[in-house]
Amino acid sequence: MSATVKPIQEAAVQQYAKQLRLPTLGGQFARLAGEAAKEKQSHLSYLEALLEAEVEERDRKSVARRIQEACFPSAKTLEEFDFQIVPHISAALMRNLSEGGYLARKEPIIFLGETDPATFCTSLLHN
Repeated sequence: MSATVKPIQEAAVQQYAKQLRLPTLGGQFARLAGEAAKEKQSHLSYLEALLEAEVEERDRKSVARRIQEACFPSAKTLEEFDFQIVPHISAALMRNLSEGGYLARKEPIIFLGETDPATFCTSLLHN
């Protein structure tokens, strides 16, 4: 491929991705194409990786948008939770539940305790 054709094709792909509202595809196609060529992947494997990247980014942005729209006072993750403050909560059990296997097994999960975040935080600190 000549040196002038490649930039023109890349610009065209970026423009198509923009028109189709596929920003991740437009931003990652060249890098993923290079990786695919280096690893001798098929066209189908390359396309799958490209579309997977687009879907993953959309999912990530969707979750971030929902969290922002929920107006939570702050974002908390299980990794940030200090299980030493509340030793009656099993860290291993909580991590296991976070994987969601109970959903596939259709098992009910019930959490009992304070529902007011201020009271919950206060009770955590004083126990």
